[in-house]
Amino acid sequence: MAENNKTTQKHPGGPRGFGPHGGSGLVEKPKHFWPTTKRLFGYMKKRWLAVSFVVVFAIGSAIFQAQTPKILGKATTQIYEGVLSGAAEIKAGMHISTLPMNWDKIISIVIEVIVLYILAAILSFAQQFIMTRVSQHTVFDLRRDLKNKMRNLPISYYDTHSNGDIMSRATNDMDNISSTLQQNLTQLITSIATFFSILWMMISISIPLTLWVLIIVPVSVVIIGIVAPRSQKYFSDQQRHLGLLNNQIEETYAGYTIVRAYNHEDKERQSFAAENDQIYKASWKAQFISGMIMPLMTFINNLGYIGIAILGGIKVANGKIPIGDIQAFLQYTDQFSQPISQITNLTNQIQSTIASAERIFQVLDEPEMKNNKQNLPVKKEKEIINFDHVQFGYNPNDELLMTDYNLPVKKGEIVAIVGPTGAGKTTMINLLERFY
Repeated sequence: MAENNKTTQKHPGGPRGFGPHGGSGLVEKPKHFWPTTKRLFGYMKKRWLAVSFVVVFAIGSAIFQAQTPKILGKATTQIYEGVLSGAAEIKAGMHISTLPMNWDKIISIVIEVIVLYILAAILSFAQQFIMTRVSQHTVFDLRRDLKNKMRNLPISYYDTHSNGDIMSRATNDMDNISSTLQQNLTQLITSIATFFSILWMMISISIPLTLWVLIIVPVSVVIIGIVAPRSQKYFSDQQRHLGLLNNQIEETYAGYTIVRAYNHEDKERQSFAAENDQIYKASWKAQFISGMIMPLMTFINNLGYIGIAILGGIKVANGKIPIGDIQAFLQYTDQFSQPISQITNLTNQIQSTIASAERIFQVLDEPEMKNNKQNLPVKKEKEIINFDHVQFGYNPNDELLMTDYNLPVKKGEIVAIVGPTGAGKTTMINLLERFY
């Protein structure tokens, strides 16, 4: 055992909270976004055809959905024109029992809208069904690779990573990836397709009105960009203190007899109260600031409605736009900000997911345990155990724990290993068991 055994401590574990789905708002950003994204999608390349269908179905569903307000606007125009015609006939002295509506046209419009809604629903269901299978197969492969890797990791990895960190990678991070692939990825595709579909329909109705919306919407995005990071800071503090509180509770109740034996109850209560107070302060600030987003967004959207109502009313009065198109445009205005908000929210969730994938790939990239089984010739020696000038350290960047250690143990001898904490007793046993 004269080898210079050293291990490298990488990716130290630490207390981790409930992850991105714990409701805390904490977003962990990846260090290598695009390489990790490419590697994650590499697990899906065997199912590229199914993913292609998902993209096509998502785009098709968004397009069909975007058509319906304008088509319904035609029915409104038909009804409005029927009312105007009836009013004109009454004004001319004609007696009419019913308003001259083109019911055949109106019914055909309603049927067309229903068909589009049905097609959009079918495509949405199909793409969700396919993506669910794809995501579950992908996470299955990823979880299988992680399990196989964990079997081949050296003991040094488990010594330098907490059980909570390992469990978090195998459960929280996997669930995060599964949820994003199953829901958020399709939602991102749908939101992008919806954005451009609605934009095109708005342009087809009126370019000036579309420009007014394009001025108002960026203001909403700017507000989100200013307010959201401020709340994000407090959400991060909340999650950090929540992790510390969880650790404190776990340690207190795991060592409850020790706490009682040394009369540390008051000290533990004080520690709990301090962390609980920090969570309270961070939580109410985070909720207060994030709660400002919706009222501000509503106010900006109402300004958009006012502008469209005034400009659209003028155009309808001048006969430049049918009234049904203004109705459709108001619907498009309400829908136009939704995909933008969804994409903004999904950006954080996707970053969190890539960070989770990065944590899993860190494990997969760890060096595996070397096979120390060698067919060495059996030598008859006096010692059955012999530490011969051993030097050892857990981390090459730190000072060596052993520099010139010798311990011969002969057959029949009984050796007791004693010493204070940190003297190296466990290290000796780890070396003896060939864990390092």
